[in-house]
Amino acid sequence: MLERCLHSRHQECRAQIKGIMDSETDDYGKSSHATIFHEILKSDLPPNEKTVDRLWQEAQILVAAGTETTAWTLSVITFHLLSNPHQLQRLRRELEEVMPNPAKPASCTELEKLPYLVGSPYLVDFKGFFY
Repeated sequence: MLERCLHSRHQECRAQIKGIMDSETDDYGKSSHATIFHEILKSDLPPNEKTVDRLWQEAQILVAAGTETTAWTLSVITFHLLSNPHQLQRLRRELEEVMPNPAKPASCTELEKLPYLVGSPYLVDFKGFFY
């Protein structure tokens, strides 16, 4: 199942790259904004660095880099919250104020106003301890 899903995602990514490459309308094709692929295609890289396969590899690197950094940040925050019950309780109290019923999630706007939640990634000092 996972293999089929990944294969489908790979094919979709390749099709999007090919669509950008094949576009004849303007520099940005059908996209409403420039992507990294547009910039690579406009660059002075040699043609062999601008193939669908090569651009697909770049896409995989970008997805992996974004996923890994986010996952690591969330793992570190989770570890420190579980290691520091006082901070975990403080965060829970803050969340309970905007989400008294966990079945009804708060909006992004409401969550962005929570100082402890928004500040959590910045509350870890260089030694990994919460302030």
